[in-house]
Amino acid sequence: MIYPTLTIFSNFRINDEKRFIEMQDSFNSFKDIKAQKWVINVRGIYAKNVIDFIKNELGDNALLFNNESGRGWFYDSRALLKYINSDFVMIWVEDHINLQKVSILDSVVNEMFVSKSDYLNYTWWFFGKSNNMYNKISKN
Repeated sequence: MIYPTLTIFSNFRINDEKRFIEMQDSFNSFKDIKAQKWVINVRGIYAKNVIDFIKNELGDNALLFNNESGRGWFYDSRALLKYINSDFVMIWVEDHINLQKVSILDSVVNEMFVSKSDYLNYTWWFFGKSNNMYNKISKN
């Protein structure tokens, strides 16, 4: 069986201890996911703490950056896309917690691969409003 490749991507700002702790809790909630690579840009006062934490947890599986061009989140994120060459990309939102077993996340990625899915919105549902932008697209 062929398994899909997965990159975890994030570009976040950690400016205080509370956000740093939330980021660690978020990371620990899904750190065992079957991802081949983590591409992470960290900005903010706690950037060094975050980079040290992730490097300690993931070692060579993490490509860590501390880029802040002043041109905005999208610009800085786009510059990192050249490091992503996987079947799927999971956007890591640093203060969101995974509430399921990591094996379920792995199963979802495998199911997406088998069904040739392009996209799965896993967070920020906005009471269903985010689904409206996809109303005119045929979905399976």
